[in-house]
Parts: sequence; structure tokens; C-alpha cells
Amino acid sequence: MAESTFEKIMRKSGMKPSSCKCKACKAQCEHTPCIGTPEDMERIMKAGFAHRLVITEWATGKALGAIDRSVWMISPRKMNDDPYTPAPCSFYENGLCILHEKGLKPSEGRLTHHTPEPAMRSGKFSKSVGFNVAKTWIEDGRTKEELTDRLALAQADECITPDGRLNLQKFIAILDLHA
Repeated sequence: MAESTFEKIMRKSGMKPSSCKCKACKAQCEHTPCIGTPEDMERIMKAGFAHRLVITEWATGKALGAIDRSVWMISPRKMNDDPYTPAPCSFYENGLCILHEKGLKPSEGRLTHHTPEPAMRSGKFSKSVGFNVAKTWIEDGRTKEELTDRLALAQADECITPDGRLNLQKFIAILDLHA
């Protein structure tokens, strides 16, 4: 049986899934959203949460010299729109990630916790969870425009009621997110 994307990230990073709820782990969600693979984001969109996602530019690998460019991806939205100011993830409610119990938590969030990653202890950033999750977007190969189109379609789908009508309130709320 072929290795899944998640299993590959676990193998390369040396990290195992964690569901710790300690103060240090919660601080990660309070500071910035975790990133996920294209498969993670598709599952989140299909579950009806596209309105809480955004197109983002992951630049950590470039800043650390691990890759030569930023990586465009779909990721959870922060609770503010300033890319340089830390803010909680849009899925962080009442001190917990609401995606965790639904089995939808992005790969980085499932694999990182309060214990420093082996990659961070050894200085081998290319083995980190974040780097290996970001690589899945490079391998995915979609452009920023293609990702924007995919997310916009998922968000538009969320505005249609089961009887085929437009949920105007939800539509306006999504438009406000893009303003």
C-alpha cells in the first residue's frame, strides 16, 4: 500500500500525531494558524468551512534559505488581516481547535506540539513539519490564481441553500471577508 501524504510528512519529520491541550500547545493556535496539505484543505472546504480559509503566502522556507521562493497555499484564516501581527486561528474557539474533534485539523497542527521537533533541535529545517507540509503545495503545482479560484468556488457553494437559493446573509459575510 502506498504511503499517504500524512505518513510521508510523519516519516520525514520524525513527529507523531498529538492531541495535547496544554498551555504551550494552545499558545500555537493563539499565535498563528497551522498549515495543512492540499488534501487537508479540500476536506475542510468539503465540510463547509471554506469561509474560514484564505490564500496565503508561506515565506518561512525562503526566509531560512531552505527554498528559493515563497509557497502559495490555502490555509486557515487568522482573526486579523495583518500578515505581520500574530493572531489566533479562525478555528480556535473557547480555548480549543474546533477542527480537531471533527478529524479535520491540518497536518502541521496534528503533528506539532510543545516538544521541539527533532528537525528544530538538529537545525535541519528541511525535515521540519512546516517545511514538509509546504512542500506538498509545491508538488501540487497549482498557481495562486488557481488556488484563488478553487477557494472562491468553495465559498460560493456555501452560499447556496439545499433548495438552490442564495443565502444572502452568508454571501455578504463572505464578501466582507474579501473587502
